[in-house]
Amino acid sequence: VETSTNRVVFEETWVREDHPVNTNYYCPDYRSFPRLNEQPRQLLMQALNIQVTNAKTKEIAQEKRVFDRIEGNIVGRYDGGTSHAVKIADGKDLNPDSKPRAPYHEIFNTNCPSDIGWDGSNYESRLNTGWPFMVKGKAYYLRPRGRYNATCEDEFAYIYAGTVRDGKYYLNIEKRDLRDFRQVWARIVVIADVGPTTRDDVLKIQSIKTATDVVTLELVSEDSGQVFLVQASLRD
Repeated sequence: VETSTNRVVFEETWVREDHPVNTNYYCPDYRSFPRLNEQPRQLLMQALNIQVTNAKTKEIAQEKRVFDRIEGNIVGRYDGGTSHAVKIADGKDLNPDSKPRAPYHEIFNTNCPSDIGWDGSNYESRLNTGWPFMVKGKAYYLRPRGRYNATCEDEFAYIYAGTVRDGKYYLNIEKRDLRDFRQVWARIVVIADVGPTTRDDVLKIQSIKTATDVVTLELVSEDSGQVFLVQASLRD
């Protein structure tokens, strides 16, 4: 039931059925990975008035999500960033036995309010779906599902992950408008000469600025604590 209008969105009756382990097992006619005409996908699509997208339109939409590669130039570097070792010493590691334990929000989000960012505090919420990105009570589930970093600037969120390959660091990053969560732009920033590292996702964004189609990133290595200032052009 939609609380604001008291409208019945959908109704389904749960039934009792025999189960090999528990004869009191209740389960509706739902499928774990339903097709368009199977439940609960059909009910949800009808309730939310989601139109079926034909294959051609879907292919075009997927093509638009491809991130273009751009070169990132290191224009400065210095020490003094917060490394992963320092976070552990401060009790900010994910180990449940560490005391005190920092909220998940501080681990995966930078400069984001407490009600905005990746929320991995509830393990059940990320089974099969990945973690939701929360924006003031609204949950957004993105693909790929393993993107667990974000930084916020003004009314925008920058969602990112990093990969090391062939001696270079590939920073997969997209800018999203927090007012409607639409994607503003998406790029893969290729950075050379970040030092010896073999660990993916080792560089975290501390701040980000954009001006005249140029993005400036302040990245800190969680292994060494070294800070890199990287500039890249957003022009196609």
